[in-house]
Amino acid sequence: MLEILADPSRRQLLVALDEHNLQEDDIEISADVVTSGDKGAQPTLQMVHTHLPKLADAELIEWDQQTHQVREGPHFDEIQPLVEMVQDHMNNRPSARD
Repeated sequence: MLEILADPSRRQLLVALDEHNLQEDDIEISADVVTSGDKGAQPTLQMVHTHLPKLADAELIEWDQQTHQVREGPHFDEIQPLVEMVQDHMNNRPSARD
């Protein structure tokens, strides 16, 4: 699980799923939410060829390769506490001015 969370792109996608999960039970998000650059661009090659397959293989997400839509997988609840802990830590991190 820590290897999964070690990559910022995977971590950002899992955080986005977790945040959406707090709002609705059944939601799909686009993998585009974690890509940089033009907001209208297709997901980056690294996301499509590395990160999404790794998360799907671990059954943390379900990924529609045609639409690039992602939803929680059957094992998402196993990583969710770690995702929330990392997100809480990032939100509570002191700024450089503190």
